[in-house]
Amino acid sequence: MHEFWNNINGWLRDHILTITIAQITGLLVVYGDLLSQKMSRLLSKQSFFLRLSGFIGINAFLIGFLTIFIAKLISLFYLRIPQNYLLLTLLSGFVLVGVIAERHKHI
Repeated sequence: MHEFWNNINGWLRDHILTITIAQITGLLVVYGDLLSQKMSRLLSKQSFFLRLSGFIGINAFLIGFLTIFIAKLISLFYLRIPQNYLLLTLLSGFVLVGVIAERHKHI
């Protein structure tokens, strides 16, 4: 049984960045509407070109940058967790994202 858990935790460590990006993406789904609403209010009176540029800038650069940057930071945190607790910690992270989604009525 011990070897089984070591194999699972080894696999998790190998894919920690991907797992973390999945968690960040879940949060972006929850908070994406809020970001879009604020951006729409900010750019509503601007020309089409400025609204389009703002949309591209927010989606391509800000959200993309935040996803990768924050995912790398969180994955570094996860890699510091002792191997025995990694699976529990990752599952707790997904539960936290689920609770946040529930509170924002996305589930």
